[in-house]
Amino acid sequence: MRLIDDPALFATLESGADEIARRDMGFLEKVIARTCQIKKGMVEMDETDKGLRRYLNFGHTIGACDRG
Repeated sequence: MRLIDDPALFATLESGADEIARRDMGFLEKVIARTCQIKKGMVEMDETDKGLRRYLNFGHTIGACDRG
């Protein structure tokens, strides 16, 4: 999500490595809420999964591969 729609979110994630490692719930809740907003917007723009949502599916593929 951060790469698709929100460079500021990407920067927040980069600078928030300590918060992520500590599982800072306040920080994580803000990040998760923003990614949900981005995803919601993309789904609303492409409800039939014909174009833009392919990027979300690609992200799921990358995430699944990243888990080993």
